[in-house]
Amino acid sequence: MGERVIRRDAFANCAFSDAIDRAGEFLRSAQASGRLDELVVPTNLSVLVTDDFTDSVRRHDALEFAWHPRSAFLPAGRALLTVRPHAPQGSELQFTIAYVPPFGAFGHVFDVLIGQHIAARTCDQLLRRLKEEVESGAR
Repeated sequence: MGERVIRRDAFANCAFSDAIDRAGEFLRSAQASGRLDELVVPTNLSVLVTDDFTDSVRRHDALEFAWHPRSAFLPAGRALLTVRPHAPQGSELQFTIAYVPPFGAFGHVFDVLIGQHIAARTCDQLLRRLKEEVESGAR
């Protein structure tokens, strides 16, 4: 089984130039505390601001983060948050998560039946939280 990728988009009432910084502050805080509630289980979290390789026209930052659950029964994952300007006064958050289901063929079957739905819901919850954090910093 290969890597599963899930992508979601959301509009945030936040200036394009501030969105990655605000999301990064939130994730670095979660990294320091060792807890990101939307991931449900205890994980080791790493956060990195990097170049947005998805935009070949403009150079700007993106936010990468990865998590490694402390349980071998759950997959590790990684995410990329990119931001695009959206008129008049907001940003489009483009959020992608990727993971490889553990346990080979059994993990593939579990992922097809249940796991991908859990991952999609987790992606939705993470994006909703990132949107809230980005917008709350704008007030």
